[in-house]
Amino acid sequence: MNKLYDIDFNLWSKKQAQLLREGKFHELDIEHLIEEVEDLGKSEYKTCRSYTILIIIHLLCINYWEVEKEYNEKHWQREVYNFRILLKKNLSTSIKNKLIENWQEIYQEAAQDFKEKTNLIAPESCPFAIEDILQ
Repeated sequence: MNKLYDIDFNLWSKKQAQLLREGKFHELDIEHLIEEVEDLGKSEYKTCRSYTILIIIHLLCINYWEVEKEYNEKHWQREVYNFRILLKKNLSTSIKNKLIENWQEIYQEAAQDFKEKTNLIAPESCPFAIEDILQ
């Protein structure tokens, strides 16, 4: 079964799902299933983390980049709206808790990206409520 995993991941996935449905647990490729489930969780977290950072960056632009605000505010607002929709589609309770746990690190990354984009310094602490971002 390991060969199928290496040769045709899609077929391997379908086979594993079929075995699960049929209750043939002894035939499952447990080693690779564990690896894929762990990777899935990491991927979902990274996706939500990225959307969160993008929301913060655009909120920082709206609130602090006065020189560009007149020309870009509507675009930034649309981006915040779109990223919130994408975040909501991917956000689970456990991922939300992990984002909250890593909030300061996430904000610092967003603030650094904001600085690189605008040459402006964001507030040291996030000026936005976590609940407003992780709606």
